[in-house]
Amino acid sequence: VKFIIEGEEEVGSPNFEAIVKENRDRLTSTFTVISDTSMVGKGLPTVAYATRGLVYFEVSAEGPKTDLHSGSFGGAVVNPLLALAKVLSGMVDERGRVAIPGFYSGVAALTAKEKRWFSMVKSLGGEIEQVAGVPALGGEKGLGLVERVWARPTFEVHGLSGGFQGPGSKTIIPQNAMAKVSMRLVPGQDPARVAKMFTDHVRRSAPKGVRVSVQEIPGGGPAFIEDVEQPAFRCAGEALKAAFGVEPVFARCGGSIFAPEIFKRYYPKTPVVLMGFGLPGENAHAPNEWLDLDNFQKGIITCADYYGRLA
Repeated sequence: VKFIIEGEEEVGSPNFEAIVKENRDRLTSTFTVISDTSMVGKGLPTVAYATRGLVYFEVSAEGPKTDLHSGSFGGAVVNPLLALAKVLSGMVDERGRVAIPGFYSGVAALTAKEKRWFSMVKSLGGEIEQVAGVPALGGEKGLGLVERVWARPTFEVHGLSGGFQGPGSKTIIPQNAMAKVSMRLVPGQDPARVAKMFTDHVRRSAPKGVRVSVQEIPGGGPAFIEDVEQPAFRCAGEALKAAFGVEPVFARCGGSIFAPEIFKRYYPKTPVVLMGFGLPGENAHAPNEWLDLDNFQKGIITCADYYGRLA
């Protein structure tokens, strides 16, 4: 039994692939088990077989050589904040689809089996709305919430800055503006290709009068998907049922972790099973993150049983 403790997942695992590559012979295995995913809800033990990928960017719009008085220059000089807002708002159309030409190339439809699995997950929408405190109305129109979160790519804006942001008022046309954005990717999408399409689209859609630049921020990677018709997955389902007393759910994961794809690339014949025990409402990435004690204890029982079944 070989344990790998990976401490850089939250910053994109920048050194993980190099470690695997350098220790390729030492890290060979019959099965790979990763516990960095969640259950879809309380009482719903979960085996994950896919994750979304990620590409992350900083987009800048440069305007005048300095901040300008909006009374003297408004109407003559293009405002970088407005220009950047126009670029960003054009990234998603009125139906919630990413509007970058070619973006959906390679995105496969769900299989009949996946549609059946997804239809069994009734609680995820309520969990998301309870944690978020708002209705789950984002994403592509005409698709169910589970499919939107697990199996569709997205475009998100994480931060905007530029211009005057202090108390009171200051009537300026700012010299520049900046946004942090990312796209979650699904199996079939190539991160490098998506990055180029995004960069080209930003430059095409930027209004004249500003200079735009796109910088890709390291830490992304491709999506991952595994074939569940393998003994390692059957054993996982049996162990979870024994510990929790109910049939497990097979699920995709909306988040991005890159160890599964790296393992699969270096050991293509070794199945990668994602089996975690967190819940959607446990404040992940926020203050007071926590873990349900019942899941913690049943998770211990599951893992002990699972390793016995694998043996």
